[in-house]
Amino acid sequence: MSVFLSYAHEDVRAATELSKHLDSRRVPTWRDVERLAVGDHIPMEVADALDIAHSYVLLASGHSLGSRWVRLELGAALVRFASDPSFRIIPVVIDDCALPAVIQSFFYLDARSSTYAEIADRIAALSETATVVSTG
Repeated sequence: MSVFLSYAHEDVRAATELSKHLDSRRVPTWRDVERLAVGDHIPMEVADALDIAHSYVLLASGHSLGSRWVRLELGAALVRFASDPSFRIIPVVIDDCALPAVIQSFFYLDARSSTYAEIADRIAALSETATVVSTG
């Protein structure tokens, strides 16, 4: 299982904390600050990363939900989810923000009442409980 971690740069501490706990559970995590190099074409790198990720984790905050980049990443993740029901979208609420309707339909984790270690445990457990989805 691998995770694409989407967040606003104002929330870098939360992203770093969650990424650290995911890494310690052997869950590869794609973060822009670790994977992008000077001169990279950001939209292509993001698209490639989302193509190979098993899950999209959104650190939902007032900052991230107002970020143009995060909204673009979320849009790409929703397109992937529409064509691949095994792809997971996992919102992690990190402050008192109003979740958009499109996010409200996904079960979310709440960092206001859980530690990042507990959240990483829940995400890592998904690789152990893969489900088969049939649409026909």
